[in-house]
Amino acid sequence: MNDSRGEGKLMWNPEWWGKSLPPPKNVRHLADPHIESFDWLVTAGLEKVVQGLDAVELDDNVNDRKVSFWLEAPEVSTPCWRAVANDRRFQNKLSTRVELREFPKDCRVGGSTYGGDMYIDVMCQVDGGVTQRYRQYLGRMPIMVKSKLCHLRGLTQRSLISTGEEPYEFGGYFICNGNERIVRLILMQRRNYVMAIRRGAFKKRGARYTDYGVFIRCCRPDQSATTVRLFYLENGEVNLAFSVNREEYLIPAGLILKALWGTSDRVLFESICSAAVGGTESFYSARCELLLRKLEDHSLKTSRDCVEYLGKNFRTVVDAPNSWSNYKVGSTLLRRYLFVHCTDDSEKAQVLVFMIQKLFAFVCGTCQEDNPDALAHHEVLLPGHIMANVIRDQFESFLKSMKSSVEADLRYTPDKVKYDDESYFHNKIEKLLTNKIGPKMEYFLNTGNLVSRSIEISQSSGFTIVAEKLNYFRYISHFRAVHRGAYYATLQTTKVRKLLPESWGFLCPVHTPDGAPCGLLNHLAAKCKITTSEPEDQRRYFQSVFRMLVEFGLNAASEGLKVPPISKYVPVLLDGRLVGHVRNENAIAFVAEVRRWKSRRLTKLEVSGDEEFMPSVDEQGLDTLLEIAHIPYRKGEKYPGIYVFTSSARMMREVHLLDERPSQKSKPSERFVFGMEMIGSLEQTFLNVHCPDKYAPLTDEGVDFDALDSMYTHSETSPSAMLSIVASLTPWSDFNQSPRNMYQCQMAKQTMGTPLLSHPYRFDNKLYRLNTPQTPLVQTKAYSDYEIDEYASGTNAIVAVLSYTGYDMEDAMIINKSSMERGFAHGTMYKSSVIEVDKKSASFGVEKTRGVDRTRRKPPRNGFGDSFPRMVPPGGLREAGENDEGEDQGQPERPSPGDYKDMDRIDVDGLPHVGATIWPGQNQYSIINNSNKRSQKNLLKGEEVAVVDQVAVIGGGSKGIDKVNLKMRYNRNPVIGDKFASRAGQKGILSYLYRDIDMPWCETTGIRPDIIFNPHGFPSRMTIGMILESLASKAGALRGEFKDATPFATARGSNKDLIKGFGEELLGCGFHKNGTEKLISGITGEEMEAEIYIGIVYYQRLRHMVSDKFQVRSTGPINSQTKQPVKGRKVGGGIRFGEMERDALIAHGCSYLTYDRLHLSSDYFIGDVCLKCGQLVTTTRKPIVSTGMMGYRSTGDNQEMYSCLLCGNDAEIKKLALPYVFKYLVTELASVNIKCVLDVGRYGSRGGVKH
Repeated sequence: MNDSRGEGKLMWNPEWWGKSLPPPKNVRHLADPHIESFDWLVTAGLEKVVQGLDAVELDDNVNDRKVSFWLEAPEVSTPCWRAVANDRRFQNKLSTRVELREFPKDCRVGGSTYGGDMYIDVMCQVDGGVTQRYRQYLGRMPIMVKSKLCHLRGLTQRSLISTGEEPYEFGGYFICNGNERIVRLILMQRRNYVMAIRRGAFKKRGARYTDYGVFIRCCRPDQSATTVRLFYLENGEVNLAFSVNREEYLIPAGLILKALWGTSDRVLFESICSAAVGGTESFYSARCELLLRKLEDHSLKTSRDCVEYLGKNFRTVVDAPNSWSNYKVGSTLLRRYLFVHCTDDSEKAQVLVFMIQKLFAFVCGTCQEDNPDALAHHEVLLPGHIMANVIRDQFESFLKSMKSSVEADLRYTPDKVKYDDESYFHNKIEKLLTNKIGPKMEYFLNTGNLVSRSIEISQSSGFTIVAEKLNYFRYISHFRAVHRGAYYATLQTTKVRKLLPESWGFLCPVHTPDGAPCGLLNHLAAKCKITTSEPEDQRRYFQSVFRMLVEFGLNAASEGLKVPPISKYVPVLLDGRLVGHVRNENAIAFVAEVRRWKSRRLTKLEVSGDEEFMPSVDEQGLDTLLEIAHIPYRKGEKYPGIYVFTSSARMMREVHLLDERPSQKSKPSERFVFGMEMIGSLEQTFLNVHCPDKYAPLTDEGVDFDALDSMYTHSETSPSAMLSIVASLTPWSDFNQSPRNMYQCQMAKQTMGTPLLSHPYRFDNKLYRLNTPQTPLVQTKAYSDYEIDEYASGTNAIVAVLSYTGYDMEDAMIINKSSMERGFAHGTMYKSSVIEVDKKSASFGVEKTRGVDRTRRKPPRNGFGDSFPRMVPPGGLREAGENDEGEDQGQPERPSPGDYKDMDRIDVDGLPHVGATIWPGQNQYSIINNSNKRSQKNLLKGEEVAVVDQVAVIGGGSKGIDKVNLKMRYNRNPVIGDKFASRAGQKGILSYLYRDIDMPWCETTGIRPDIIFNPHGFPSRMTIGMILESLASKAGALRGEFKDATPFATARGSNKDLIKGFGEELLGCGFHKNGTEKLISGITGEEMEAEIYIGIVYYQRLRHMVSDKFQVRSTGPINSQTKQPVKGRKVGGGIRFGEMERDALIAHGCSYLTYDRLHLSSDYFIGDVCLKCGQLVTTTRKPIVSTGMMGYRSTGDNQEMYSCLLCGNDAEIKKLALPYVFKYLVTELASVNIKCVLDVGRYGSRGGVKH
């Protein structure tokens, strides 16, 4: 069944009643990068982490034995109730196991962590004998919602609702202590790609270092990475650098090259010099000679000599046992830390030769610098990958701690070391590993902090954030946001924040916040996808791709053969490994053949209806997500090469391939206007992609090939493919000024709407909800694609563009009071709190008292003059002691024996009644002190009346209640000062609630507007999209249809003039084609001279409300140190009257007001000043005494005498009114031996301060 809002949308069918529907496809894939990366972690990632860790070996010189430790068989179970899951009585009962499954709803309500048990096998072996295996519990590892280990995986909408979840739940987050946490997507340098950059910091490495360098970030199969760097020196030498535990080591590049490649010096020399072009042969040969002669200084002639030399100098770094030979230590160093993405030394040597060639070309000027800020050189650090790095770091720490613990026993208590006793190793493992990994992973997710010396990431915090559900837009934006990194936010430069052309189609140019994170926090385009899968057998996968490239014309590289000249052959690198070369004249055809194969594979998958985005590797081993970037040789530009990538964490998007036309004789099922291809961020930089426009639009039939220039090889799938999900929801954003579209992306995430549908099962800290949301009459295609209608966040309002009464100046707006009273923009705020009690000292309950006064006092009024609502008993007002008019009779009721305090709000268990109204200052719940059986005060703070919405008891039974989740509801109807905004970024403040009889009305229909908007807001903001929306919505309301407002209509083949088309529709309904009408003034009753533009605009109410921000104070708490009012609205503090406010009052001549605000009402203080020495801090008070029969005694009156401790003066002490902070300043100066003397004058003469 079709919907008028867009073709093909699925509507409700009565035949579906009682059946289950799957969640929508577009919504289901919103969090795919998060979920799929976590799936990789729990299925293959943990195993690869364990396989990538070398066994730790220990030499026991005391007993002359060798001990080895390593890890095997990591496992994570599905979430279940741990207290019962460990009970053996339930292990063999399948039905009970199903019932004991733990769902995310249980953790949200209970404030616990949604996780599964994690185990691993610790292997110990002594002298190569029998291996001892110890199964160890590592704690509860947090499980991502909707991952393979989550019980929600694969559930239908009906099943999701039955478990207390959203019907459109797409997962991708963790639940830690009841809070939803997301691991941020962070941009990292592209893996296995050599980059050439210039940095002044390179010169700080030492003497003769220049600012030239190249580096490559190499990734292991377990997603851990190391960076190898080459630095160019002034004398022509090249040094290689790598890091171990954040410590950098510098080695001559020739030494590493010789250690990796056991060939002759002549082959090395010719291989490096083969890249010399354009008269740079002498430069290359001279540098190569320096590179090889460096080895003669240390008498290193063979590859083995070089490896043994490395082992001799890096034994401590590798932490190798004494029994290892220097050659084994050197080989381990090369394997662990240098070019870890390569499988053997020959591949590593070829990559090093390529890096040296690019460095020399960079220094010569034949190759330009790579931009490290360009998206072409970036990839995404996925949640599963960063968690794998954290777990690897913890496993490495355990193995090192295990070795250190045994060594300590051998050193201090060798008698306790008993290898044959299984309890010896078991006790150590229990101490070092039991329940260690799970809590640390939970700490990482809760705080986002990661401090490690082995993980090469430039930040230590900000990895995780809270998945706030203020509204649906904000929630989905968390999963599509990518951050450059916390380190870059501290840089005093705008270079990293710039929007570069390489980001087109991958990062949205509109959706980025203003302020500090501008340009650093970006959002993925709606159609951008991130590769997440990894082949199970990477070696076999690599070989199959390699064979396919050979069939297409690749000349394979082999060990021992010199590298062919770059002037004739283009190097081909597959995932950072040099696999061969292609002749320059055949390179374009070679790349085109690979693209055609990718296009056929992708098109075949689409026709077959396979919904899996990541196709499996076929027999040829070529995937549709393979990225191939051809950089041709041009002097002074990018270094040439054909780069093929198959790894994960790459950003890719879908485009049309235009290089082959369909055959007219093809079958209808096999006919395609053009092929489809997934392209990456690096290859896009070197492609000619056509963006549809009005000259060559993209229609349902495809692209007009005759209108395209022959230079184009690809075409966009949509003219709005560059926009994010939130940005694509703005109607006619191509008609608005660009900053307004940016503002709308931010304001859309601040609206009060429908944040979720499972309110009874949610206890979020704070939620905002619009009571009566509506569907916009004007909407884009993305609105229905992502089911935004289920989470509507605005109201269709009749808006008149009119300057009326002066209350609509600047950003102010007038709202019809009657519209507001009828429910316009009414909202609700929910606040949840967790109440825990210490069972040893207190418990929930009520204090039994006698003679409770049940007189109903007259309700007070709030700050806006409204009376507080009251609790009305079932018997009505007469039972409450009121007459028919609701007036309090003031007659107390007789107390009953079971009466207790606050019984109208609180039940006998101490918890409030659901639906109870609680005034500010009243008890919310009752907790009894176990020692004195008295109730404690738990008053409702603030100035708003709360209604108990929900009470969730956690625990209970014979042991009592553990804790309680209490959710309160607050009415938030519009008041003056609240903030509203249209979808065009036109924000406004409610300045006046105008009476309905004073509002203007339409002459023909009598309709009164809901909002009056000042016309001066259009010329400066240039939000033409809002004018179009008003016109289109008006036509849509009259015709009973929704209007399509997807941007770039002309690029989609629409030749229709929007304004003319909507005007004709209005004319057909009897209205003016321009959307204007004659209005009658509600004040004078006269017709307005000008016709007023009036229509329907979808308005959003923002969460910025006066009720949350107003701050009023007469008296209150003060700072004990400065005696000034404290700051902060929550603690009843004052509003800061700063220096600029003081200057404004002085400029207006308000001297007494300044004196009152800054002195009398702030920290008024009377001090005692010694007139003789001018000191303020040395005066002291002493009582007046007299003699009597009992000796010296005080007179007992209020007379006091002051004296100066410095000069002994007690006659000339004068009282002086001054701010206490001045006395504090004088005291602080005295503490650092700075003396302040006050010249106050003895007879009222004008004095001053002397230092």
